[in-house]
Amino acid sequence: MACLALIQTKLKRKEPVLLMLDYDGTLTPIVELPEKAVLAKNIGLALEALASLPTVTLAVVSGRRIESILAVSGLNTEKILFYGLHGGESLVAESIINHTTIAQKANIQSIRTLLEQSLQTIAGVRIEDKRSSVAVHFRKVHSDLVIKSIEARVLSIFYANNDAHQLRLLTGKKVLEILPAQFNKSHAVEKLIQTVPTHYPVYCGDDTTDLDALAVVLSAGGSAIGVVEAGEAFIADTPLSGIVTRQALIEFLIAASNQD
Repeated sequence: MACLALIQTKLKRKEPVLLMLDYDGTLTPIVELPEKAVLAKNIGLALEALASLPTVTLAVVSGRRIESILAVSGLNTEKILFYGLHGGESLVAESIINHTTIAQKANIQSIRTLLEQSLQTIAGVRIEDKRSSVAVHFRKVHSDLVIKSIEARVLSIFYANNDAHQLRLLTGKKVLEILPAQFNKSHAVEKLIQTVPTHYPVYCGDDTTDLDALAVVLSAGGSAIGVVEAGEAFIADTPLSGIVTRQALIEFLIAASNQD
């Protein structure tokens, strides 16, 4: 909790802070269906109030498409910055900029078809088409043997179709995602830090997909905060500024938004 206290002190002293937040598992609990990860109204209001403070720059950095983030969060795009698809999308002047090449998108769609054909008989698997990436979710699969089979099939299709190493495979909580090689949350974080270099950088994330971003913030001298559900451990043994429960983070954000 000391890491949150440090940020609170900086906010009270009106020192500039760059606050970067993952969405699923950080601002909302992990749920089986993405459309059910709706942001609580009080959290949304707190984030918008924080983003309105003159010394705060606030960004949501998610693996979701920006369109999906906006749909489930209801957040104000005038106050908050948005990066989706692990940094592969950004919202600029109300327009979503996608950084996928035509060849990458075509390859990913071809891979999606192969994944659907290979995994269609396995109960509990859901394939999410993000257009510029494809994710295989298996949260409803409870057999370790079946999970290993899913992973083996995804890996086989990925390696057989990764032309010129244009794609990469990302592992998260009960999900495997194939996406353009240049999509990485760390790139979005680096860009944000460069945009507001006088701000103290903070990143909060809960998954292996956040580790690169957390490392960038830590190397920049900021706060890299791992987020967990109560009673759980963080997903990786990695240097961090601190680990907090999601509830503690939410309570911090609400309290911090009430700055005088």
